[in-house]
Amino acid sequence: MLAGVKKQILIYGLKSSRDKFILSYSEEKLTSNNYIDCYNNEIKKAIDCAAKNLSTAEKWKDFTNNLLNYLSSPVSNFPLWKNYLQCLQKKEKNRLENIYRDVHILKSGENYFFEKNGEVIKPILHAKRGCKIGIDVARLDPNVELFFVLDEINMRDVVHKNDFHGRSITNRELRYVYRHRFSLENKITFF
Repeated sequence: MLAGVKKQILIYGLKSSRDKFILSYSEEKLTSNNYIDCYNNEIKKAIDCAAKNLSTAEKWKDFTNNLLNYLSSPVSNFPLWKNYLQCLQKKEKNRLENIYRDVHILKSGENYFFEKNGEVIKPILHAKRGCKIGIDVARLDPNVELFFVLDEINMRDVVHKNDFHGRSITNRELRYVYRHRFSLENKITFF
């Protein structure tokens, strides 16, 4: 950790377990703003707002490169945006234009909808990559620490890549942490 720079904590795990954890953790004040979901949800809001302009891969690329400009002011001050966006833009598979390549934006009246493979979807496809981006931020930034709440996680489902009750993202996060365990040494605490 760099001297004089405030430690940043990102909390991972199932949402219900994280919610209980932040209420019981006493060493410092933690809020839902410590969840990686905050970053992913703000990107979803930005995509929703920019939908009418995201008609080509080039426009998606411009959106990805200038994402900070699409975020609301209070949100753009979240402490890890710079690192998050750097990781989002650096790897090709993290870039929004690649994640949303097969998604079509449809207009109905004043509303825009996102369609993939004939189904209407929410623009949250980036969350799987976004959660891994948060882990990458911790790997690269000496002032970022991960707290991973293991309560209610079925480790058999993690190992066998089972997706029950929307837990596949948490399972993927744990496997990603395991693959990068050496670069996360002293950067992650399991609860």
